[in-house]
Amino acid sequence: MKVYKIIKILLANLAVLIVLLLFCEIIMRMRGHKPWDKHGNKVDIEVIPERKFYDRDTLLGYRLFPGKFKLRLKGVHEFTMEHDSWTQRITSPIKDQEGIKQPEIWILGSSFTYGWGIDDNETFAWILQSNLTDFKIRNWGVAGYGTIHTYLQLKDAIKKGIKPNSIIINHSDYHFGVNTFCNANRRALVGWNFLGEVNQPYATLNEDKTLNIEHSKIVYDPWYFSEYSALSYYGSVKYEEYVDKNNKLTEIEITRLMYEKIFALCNENQVKVLLMSMEEDLNFIKDVSAKNNILFLHNYVNLDEKGNSNMPYDHHPSAKANKIYAEKLYDYLKNSPLIEYK
Repeated sequence: MKVYKIIKILLANLAVLIVLLLFCEIIMRMRGHKPWDKHGNKVDIEVIPERKFYDRDTLLGYRLFPGKFKLRLKGVHEFTMEHDSWTQRITSPIKDQEGIKQPEIWILGSSFTYGWGIDDNETFAWILQSNLTDFKIRNWGVAGYGTIHTYLQLKDAIKKGIKPNSIIINHSDYHFGVNTFCNANRRALVGWNFLGEVNQPYATLNEDKTLNIEHSKIVYDPWYFSEYSALSYYGSVKYEEYVDKNNKLTEIEITRLMYEKIFALCNENQVKVLLMSMEEDLNFIKDVSAKNNILFLHNYVNLDEKGNSNMPYDHHPSAKANKIYAEKLYDYLKNSPLIEYK
């Protein structure tokens, strides 16, 4: 009889819990929250004609496919680009690059550097090349890359006997999460997998404060039932945000150490360095540049102002903003030790 009562109480409590969860689920749905949709998370990008945009790379996780591409965002906004044999976005017509040996300036970064959302000749790297005709400008930027990719790109190139005269590293605080492959980064990148086989390098911090670089497939696994329950998915995201917030200081430390590796590599190979930021907040990167005696340029444009981004299709810098970036960078370089300007 006693066992029967215990079972009865447990079933009653379970029924109350189920009703409570169903009530919370209804409230979440009414507030616009949805379950995790691994197919619906796919970013609204079309490659025209349909083909792969990214190729797997054992070092960098992924790289650009060479060739000409047209992309369409949200079924409306189109832009074209060409990637050369180095799998880099071109900064001048291919025919103008053939057989020319010039001092090189490399620009490294992510989507702002690449020029996401605009045509080749609208990117700040292209405009800078048209002004600095005595130099070869190489655009190493790739959407989704971070400081870890900059380090791996530079280290691999120098190992192969290829090095520039100067590099410009375009920093973003977004790179903190890229460098450690945080939960938010996993959740965001999984929707890009259809553009090619995409992996991700990331760094962890050893007990002796050295860096350990690993690779991972870009997968995202929220809590159980997240595909069916808005409540479960919401809870999963909130927990991930909590974990990411607690790991923020580690992310910053890893990024700082990554920059020190880059600076040491450049110093060993007589490569001049300029740190550049297109963000409003400069606390981290200005501190890094000052402590390491590295040149710094704040190249900021307010993307919330009308015409400075590709909104409503995309919040990346517009052609107008890229023109401003190019002008500020050119004016800085003319009077900097990074180049011997004629």
